[in-house]
Amino acid sequence: MGDFENNSELKDNLQTSLHYSVGKICAQTAEAFNVKFSKQFIATLSDLAFHQTGIFAEDLELFAKHAKRTTVTVDDVKLLVRRSKSLHDHVSKTAAEIASKSTKPKSKKKEIDGESSKAAET
Repeated sequence: MGDFENNSELKDNLQTSLHYSVGKICAQTAEAFNVKFSKQFIATLSDLAFHQTGIFAEDLELFAKHAKRTTVTVDDVKLLVRRSKSLHDHVSKTAAEIASKSTKPKSKKKEIDGESSKAAET
């Protein structure tokens, strides 16, 4: 995360984007539940989310580094959310869905190519 901290323009852009998104979510929630959120609340929530995301990013990097990898995996994310059963269950379910979609054959072209190469061998 060192590179990110050195790039203040990127950091400012991300904080601004997050603040905008949190504001939109709060506006939708306020309308749905007939409540009001102050600008100070939205700013505090945005700041909290930004800092927590930074902590998550650092933890994920460290988990991968500890496993002698340079890539963060689903297992790292599961380890990150291990203290929240509902979030852990959601991450596990989503990971299983993604894995099942990626194991399906992508096209019949591969099967046809495989068959034509077998025919060429005989």
